[in-house]
Amino acid sequence: HNDSNSRSHLEAMDHSRMPVALKRALERERLLPLLHGYLRQKVDERVQPVVAQAKLLKQQLTQARVVETQLRQDVEKAGKDLQAFTEALDRQVVHGELRLLKTQKREEWWRQR
Repeated sequence: HNDSNSRSHLEAMDHSRMPVALKRALERERLLPLLHGYLRQKVDERVQPVVAQAKLLKQQLTQARVVETQLRQDVEKAGKDLQAFTEALDRQVVHGELRLLKTQKREEWWRQR
């Protein structure tokens, strides 16, 4: 028997007379890629919505961070504005008190005359 003869003999072999273990091995060889494809498809079907949801959440988080930064800046500015306003008000109050004091001193001075 040379190599080509034994190969053609195997190909011509009646599958029904093939040993069960060999049949099962051939079946597995054929089924594995199919099973692999099926499983990959099923995993994709489950994973894709989760990935889409994660992307959406990431976008929302990014937007929320932008809004948070803007709010922080607004609050800081409002704080500075309030501080400036308070300081200006304090100066006016002090100025007003000084004027009042001067007026009172002047009145006292006139009364004493």
